[in-house]
Amino acid sequence: MKKHIIAILLFICSLVLWIINFHNLPSQLPVHWDFSGQINNYDSKMQTFIELHAIMLFVYLLPIVTPKIDPRKENYKLFQRSLYFMATGILFIFFLINMSVLFYGLGYNVHIGSMSFLFIGLLFMFLGNYMPHVRSNYFIGVRTPWTLSNENVWKKTHRVSGRLFMIVGLCFLLLYFIPVSNKGIIVIPLIIFLVGFTTIYSYIAFKKEMKN
Repeated sequence: MKKHIIAILLFICSLVLWIINFHNLPSQLPVHWDFSGQINNYDSKMQTFIELHAIMLFVYLLPIVTPKIDPRKENYKLFQRSLYFMATGILFIFFLINMSVLFYGLGYNVHIGSMSFLFIGLLFMFLGNYMPHVRSNYFIGVRTPWTLSNENVWKKTHRVSGRLFMIVGLCFLLLYFIPVSNKGIIVIPLIIFLVGFTTIYSYIAFKKEMKN
């Protein structure tokens, strides 16, 4: 039960703050921003409330449900602690996003579009720290045909990916301070590089493993 306390408190705290302030919120709240930090989509406050808390609930349930339904459920015992740390970290980031939307709706000067780079950067760095501990499974991590077919390839790929996630996370943090009007010209190549490199690396590692 102790490992659930932080996650449960974050969810309850967000829920209570939203309920208390719900009647003070405008009918529409921002839910999406472009790369320059400008709002480009709104939802009703009820839909926003439901969606944000549904995401938090999903993140909370993920480490509880996946070990029960994954064909490689035995591997979860090898990284159960890291899995809960990862889930709690993700939940905390979504809690911050949740609070940012709430306080923006209440009239506070919250620049959510710009702050999202801080949130994403922290998330990537947090995940990168724990990725080397993740063991082979079908739900979490870099799941390519080559990592899923070989344990050594999985381990090598996640060690390298962990470092890469940390670097990309740092780049997102720096983007918060860089005065670029359209940060998409940096973000999109970063994401493509992250996905492309981890995929190609897992293939190369698999080919080397087969030769050995």
